[in-house]
Amino acid sequence: MKSGNLLLIIVIVAVFYFLMIVPQRRQQKKRKDMMSQLGVGAQVVSAGGIHGEVTEVMDDAVMLEIAPDVEIKMERRSIVRVLEPGELEEADEDTDDDYDDDDALEQDDDNELEQDEDDESTEDEEPIDETEENDGTPRLS
Repeated sequence: MKSGNLLLIIVIVAVFYFLMIVPQRRQQKKRKDMMSQLGVGAQVVSAGGIHGEVTEVMDDAVMLEIAPDVEIKMERRSIVRVLEPGELEEADEDTDDDYDDDDALEQDDDNELEQDEDDESTEDEEPIDETEENDGTPRLS
């Protein structure tokens, strides 16, 4: 009976090791390899979604050019991905094509119409009397 319990504990520890620790080590190795590729000219994506090109590498930080003549200082640990050469330009082109000024104007017009409808519906409601001292909830008069 005791050898069965010991065997069960060994099996649980082995399963835990292979399901938790091995994938974590693999991920740490992959991140270490990615950070070793990080150098001047590398195109990267930060944890906040900022895309840019590395212009300077320091001990714990990097300088990223996110637009022409616009550089920001960022912690190295916030870099989540190093892009392949040319991948940053492809992403920029995709986002430029998706946005259309006419669509944005139509959306603004729709929002104004919805707001006008909301204003009309509040005119029929009774006014709220907020002058009484109470528990903080407004009361209808």
